[in-house]
Amino acid sequence: IMSLVSQRIDSNPDSKIMVFAQYRDTCDLLVDKLSTISNARVEKLIGQSKGGLKQKEQILMLDRFRNGDCNILVSTSVGEEGLDISSTDLVIFYEPVPSEIRTIQRRGRTGSKNDGEVYILVAINTMDEAFEKTAEDKEEKMRTKLDQMLEAMNVELVDMGRMCQEAISCAIQGMLSGDEDMTQRAFVMERALDEKEREVERLCMELLLRQQPVAKDLRIISVALKMIRDMERIGDQAA
Repeated sequence: IMSLVSQRIDSNPDSKIMVFAQYRDTCDLLVDKLSTISNARVEKLIGQSKGGLKQKEQILMLDRFRNGDCNILVSTSVGEEGLDISSTDLVIFYEPVPSEIRTIQRRGRTGSKNDGEVYILVAINTMDEAFEKTAEDKEEKMRTKLDQMLEAMNVELVDMGRMCQEAISCAIQGMLSGDEDMTQRAFVMERALDEKEREVERLCMELLLRQQPVAKDLRIISVALKMIRDMERIGDQAA
């Protein structure tokens, strides 16, 4: 870890680095060691319990990290989510964690603005290897499930678009020809679009809550939520 950090700071003095560790004692050790590196300005980010950092202290520390007053942030799990941390150039896992969610959250601390790097340190012939394998397997299953759910969402969106087209067509035909059956069909499609909107929205919420998507996947779901509202309004106008 000393080599990774020193090389990054030497190559780019403006780099911002996050180091994740499981335990506070490990964080203390890492702060002491990393502070000996030239041009390293190291801070420790820990939770509020058991004499930890108060929320105000956490905010001040994160401000120093964003401003560059601190360029290395050693953090426990408190830095994985929920706090406003600017994008970093380098993320280092001092040890792997057997959770796919936490692994993704830690990895997500880099590359949101510019390309970054992630390193996971694994001690040979220790539980680290099992933890790394567990996280990889869980993440692969999660990715497969996420892809399946996104595909199902896309199918529903295409079907909803077809229903919008049919509703508009029925409304136009009913208006031009005075065909009451076509007009009634437009009303039927409007109610079906309402139901389809609720179905797709439920699927999107399930994706957000169970899969915790990030980056591209999150943007796709956000767009889908906007699309279904627009298409539902098209159905309302057709009716």
